Amino acid sequence: MNDYLAARLRAARKNAGMTQRALAAETGLSQPFLAQIEQGDKMASIETLTTVAKALGVTIPWLLGQGIGDGTRGYKPDVTDARIRDLLDNPNTPPGLRDLATDSGLIANLGVTEAEWRALTSIELPGEVSKDGYVNLLFTVRSITRR
Repeated sequence: MNDYLAARLRAARKNAGMTQRALAAETGLSQPFLAQIEQGDKMASIETLTTVAKALGVTIPWLLGQGIGDGTRGYKPDVTDARIRDLLDNPNTPPGLRDLATDSGLIANLGVTEAEWRALTSIELPGEVSKDGYVNLLFTVRSITRR
């Protein structure tokens, strides 16, 4: 659960255009504590989750990984984005990337661009990578390609 919370908290914060320091100021939490949650080292109380979710405009279930591991693996959502549809139709799409493509809430919060999908699909990785790994890879791609 910490891995989902870590990735989704980081994604929601970045999508909101906030630094950890800004989120700390908004919520009254300490920046080091937020960093520990984002790294998966600490779990937050329900009160903390409520405060953070409200500040970021997301729900607690979403932060905790709603839709992940609930029997929907392999489920093909009603996808209108051609890039995502192609990923889901391709039997060679890695499971972690497939899991990311089926998480429409996370995709919306991350605002994944066409260029970023191309980058994620073009990188050959040595072994299986989880959805969280692809989210981290997306952040790496962004840090390299954005000024």
